[in-house]
Amino acid sequence: MAIIGKIREKSGWVIGIIGLAMLGFIATDLLSNKLFRGNTGPKGVGMIYGKTIDEQEFKDRLDPAIKSQMQQKKGAGLSVEEQNQLNDQMWQELIDRKIMDKEASILGLDVTGEEIFDLCVGPNPDPSAAQYWGDPKTHTLNKPGFKHFIETIDEQKPEYQEAWRQYEDYLVNQGLKSKYRTLVRAGIYVTDLEMQDDYVAKGKNMTIQYVPLFLNTIADSTIDVSDKEMKEYYDKHKEDYKRDEDTRTFDYVTFDVRPSHDDTVNTLKSVLDLKEAFKNTKDDSSFVTTNGKGAYSNQFQGPGSFGDNSYLTKYEDSIFKYKKDSDFIGPFYENGSWKLAKIVETKDDSVYYMHASHILKKVNESLTDPAKKKEDSIAVYNKVKDIYNDVRKPGVDFAKTAQEKSEDGSSSKGGDLGWFKEGMMVKPFNDAVKNHHKGDIILVSSQFGTHVIKVTDDKTKKTVKLAVLEKPVEVGTETNSKVYAKVLAFRNKSVDAASFDVNVKQMNLTKRVAKDIKPNQHDIAGLENPRELIRWAFKDETK
Repeated sequence: MAIIGKIREKSGWVIGIIGLAMLGFIATDLLSNKLFRGNTGPKGVGMIYGKTIDEQEFKDRLDPAIKSQMQQKKGAGLSVEEQNQLNDQMWQELIDRKIMDKEASILGLDVTGEEIFDLCVGPNPDPSAAQYWGDPKTHTLNKPGFKHFIETIDEQKPEYQEAWRQYEDYLVNQGLKSKYRTLVRAGIYVTDLEMQDDYVAKGKNMTIQYVPLFLNTIADSTIDVSDKEMKEYYDKHKEDYKRDEDTRTFDYVTFDVRPSHDDTVNTLKSVLDLKEAFKNTKDDSSFVTTNGKGAYSNQFQGPGSFGDNSYLTKYEDSIFKYKKDSDFIGPFYENGSWKLAKIVETKDDSVYYMHASHILKKVNESLTDPAKKKEDSIAVYNKVKDIYNDVRKPGVDFAKTAQEKSEDGSSSKGGDLGWFKEGMMVKPFNDAVKNHHKGDIILVSSQFGTHVIKVTDDKTKKTVKLAVLEKPVEVGTETNSKVYAKVLAFRNKSVDAASFDVNVKQMNLTKRVAKDIKPNQHDIAGLENPRELIRWAFKDETK
């Protein structure tokens, strides 16, 4: 008890010592970070004329631009590339504005309210005024309406007042530029003597003779460069290789975050869960865009109209064999997404769609003599007739024969011409396919030569209207957590350059080098959005 009593007596001293220790710790941290290490990075988003541009000032220009861009895209988000381009555009506009403001201040230039009003509804309004307050039908400026809007601006909605403020700022800047250019043009004068010298210089011609001596004709072994000469060259030219701005070079690794098998299965389940609602909806366009990255075309399409690169071309047989509306094709997996295609409606076209393959032997189109042209056509026909008789034999591969003997560009596809609409081919070819059935092999001549045609499918007039529900397979929370755990493990073990290299090998990663990265750079190989990494690289000194 005596010991406890002594501790209680000295408790004030103990608390004081602990407090001093904590203050010392805080002071040490402040001194080490602020006093000795200095500023950890630049303030603001940049500097113009030596003055720091506050982040909020730049944001006030950027946010409206982003909003306007998204309105043009009807609410769709901006890609990383589009955001970077917009950032650069707004920064350049800010630089231009700061330069213009400074020059205008020096010269005493200004744009008055009367001038702004005149630029809107005067005799010679700014071209942008019609875009701001124009008649959508005639695309001309509605001066009375615009004038009333300006005169009652204080009574307008806040969003309209903000839009007007931005437009007014634009007009002021344009007005200052116009006045500045006028002053510059008025200050430029070319004398008669200067014009005469220019005229003479443009009309003067000189003839010279020269003999080149190429460096590769001189053997390197005959040239001796001393250390003194190299040093003299270095001292003389070292400024030529000096970089204009600070750069950073650093090593980095990337960890691929890819959807797992479970993520793929879960996305498929989510598509199947929407199938019944998709079937019953009356607004297919809104449904596919609300529930995924869907596509809806309000047009009827026939076979062959999806395009060679469309994933739907692979499923044409399935699409056109279904009989009733609201039938589905899929789900099927394409390019990282599950897709479910719904036949919204079907109807017959007024013409046929046909599918055929062919083997072509061309006539000599350069012949002009009628007798020789006829002789050439007969010779070509006789050659093709032998091919025709051959491909009709059991077991003969039509596609392989087309690859070997056809003189048409379709030979690489085994002669397959795909689906084509009635009237697209020359008449003899078109009529031959139209009047035959699937599997028939026909011999016919056209202006291009003689064809052996194989009808690949029966003709059809059927067209369909499709809606496609698309769900990209995204990385799930569990998959993301596993990858993040690997990242943390690598980070915790990589305390310096040596351990960084060791862990790269142990974890079978690929070390990459970002060389001479500039502060305003937007791209680094292997990284989708590296701006945060670049900002970090310029916050601290080289480690």
